Amino acid sequence: SGAGGSTLGPDNMSNWVLSFLLGSLICELSSGRAKLDISPVSAQNKGSRCRRTAGDIQYSFQSCDTLSPCRAEGGTTEECEVAIGQPESLQVTSVTDGRCPSSEAVVLAWTPSRYGMAFLRGFHVRLHSEDGSEVKCKRLAINRTRQLDASDADIEFRASFCVSFSTLYFIQVYAYPFLHIKTDEFRRATTTHRSRACGDTHSEVYCTNCMNFEGYAKESCIKKWVPSNITISGVGTSVRISFNTAPNSYSIPSYSVFYARQHTANWSYVTLQHKSARHGYVETTLQDLTPGANYTIQIFSDLLDSTRKQIVYYLKETGISKSDLAGTLMLPPSVPPQSCPRRPPPSIFLCYSSCEGPGHIRLVLALASYLQQHCACQVTLDLWEEEVMAREGHMTWLSEQIGRCRFVMVLCSESLKRLVDLPSSSSS
Repeated sequence: SGAGGSTLGPDNMSNWVLSFLLGSLICELSSGRAKLDISPVSAQNKGSRCRRTAGDIQYSFQSCDTLSPCRAEGGTTEECEVAIGQPESLQVTSVTDGRCPSSEAVVLAWTPSRYGMAFLRGFHVRLHSEDGSEVKCKRLAINRTRQLDASDADIEFRASFCVSFSTLYFIQVYAYPFLHIKTDEFRRATTTHRSRACGDTHSEVYCTNCMNFEGYAKESCIKKWVPSNITISGVGTSVRISFNTAPNSYSIPSYSVFYARQHTANWSYVTLQHKSARHGYVETTLQDLTPGANYTIQIFSDLLDSTRKQIVYYLKETGISKSDLAGTLMLPPSVPPQSCPRRPPPSIFLCYSSCEGPGHIRLVLALASYLQQHCACQVTLDLWEEEVMAREGHMTWLSEQIGRCRFVMVLCSESLKRLVDLPSSSSS
C-alpha cells in the first residue's frame, strides 16, 4: 500500500513509481519486519527503512512542560498498574536541516521494550543543557488504532530537535504511561550529547555575528562578546584606554572597565555608555595610578554573566608605555575572574510539592528560570538535576543541596502544607 494506506491499482501506479523514486518508501525485505520512521527531519526520511502506513500506526507530537503520573492524566486502573519496560537502543545523530539555520539539528532514535507493549501509549522525550538554562521536551502520543504486541518492538521511533552549538545535553526518553515520576526512573533511557561548534558547519563570519542566532543561542552569543581592538597608553600616573564597541543590534547599554593593582583586591571601575561611542569606539582615562606597578584591567559589557577580557598592564615610571596584549586572558561566561569585585550570586534551593499537578510544576519552572536569568541567583531544582539524582540517590542529593545552598525557598501550596501538618496531626 502507499503512504495513505490505499491499494495499488492501474490508476495510481504512476504515483507509486514516483514515490519509489523519491525514496519515501524503501523496505528491507530481508529483515522480515518493517520499521517506523517518524523523524520530522526530512533528510532522515531517505533510505533504508519502510514507513508503516497511517492506518497501521498513527502518532502525533505534542509539547510537554512536565511529566505527569498515569492517574493524573486519566489513565485507567489497568493501564496504570502495568510496568512498561524502558526504551532501548537510544542513539543521537547530528544532521543538517534547513529548519535549524542558527543551531544544530539532532535526531533521536530508539525502539520500545517488549515488556508492557500492549499498554504503551507513547513517549516523553526530554533534553536539558548541562547548566539547566535550556530545556526542550516533546511528547510522542500513539493513537492506538489496534492492539500493540511484542512484534511491534522492532519499530524505530524518531524525534528531532534544534539545539544550541557547543552545548552538553542530557537526554531522557520515558515510556508512557508511568506510575510515579520519582520511583519509575529505571523505566527511562538516558544518554548525553555534545553539539557541534558553530564553526564546524558555518563560516567564521557567520558564527561571529550573534544576530544570525535565535533565542538562548543568541543571548549566549551576545554575552560572549568582548572588544577585539584595545589601545592602552600610560603617562605619569594616568592610563588612557580605548576599545571598540559592540554592534548596535546587540542592544548592549554600557561597558565596564575594572582595574586594580596586581595582587590586591582594591578594585575601581569606570562605566562607559554605548551611546557615547564615536566612530564605534569609547575611551576613558584612569587617574591616580602608581608608576612602576602592574595593573589588572578587565573590560566587559554590563550584561549578566558576560565574558570578560583581562589584560595585565605595566605602567612605566617614565615615558609612554604600551600594554602587554600578549597577556590577554579570555574567561568563559558565568565564571568570574580571581578577585572579582562582584559578589557571588546567592544560591537558592527551591522546595515545592509535585502533587499539585502540571500547572503548578510549570509555575515552579517559570519561577526558577526567572530567578536565575533576571535576578542573578543560582537556583537548585530537582527537575534540572535528574541525572545527578539518579547517580547519587534522591535523599543523598537532597541533604547535600540543602546544606550547600545559602537560602531555601519554599512554595507553600495546599498539598505541601498538608504534608507538613501531617506529623503534628497524627501525634495528637
